[in-house]
Amino acid sequence: MSDPVSRALVVGQAAAAVLVERAAEAWQGLNQDVSTRLAELQAEWEKFNTEVQRRADAMSVSTMPTHPNTDQADLQASLDELRAEVAQLRAELQRYRSQSA
Repeated sequence: MSDPVSRALVVGQAAAAVLVERAAEAWQGLNQDVSTRLAELQAEWEKFNTEVQRRADAMSVSTMPTHPNTDQADLQASLDELRAEVAQLRAELQRYRSQSA
């Protein structure tokens, strides 16, 4: 191996082998870091989701009507009263428009 060309080829092969090993190690380290970060992000997202659900549940409980088991008849009576009020207001509006014209 005293030939400089042969020596250069061997050194080139050795350098390529070392570069491949280091690139593989760097890739594995990067892959491990990314996997770790993804796991952390997933855990944070789950905490966020849990907190949102907890707050939504608390808000829905505090904004629920005081009588959630209202009868259908009571609801129908309320609707009828509201319809009657709307009809009365429409009549008043018609009367006002006819007087103003």
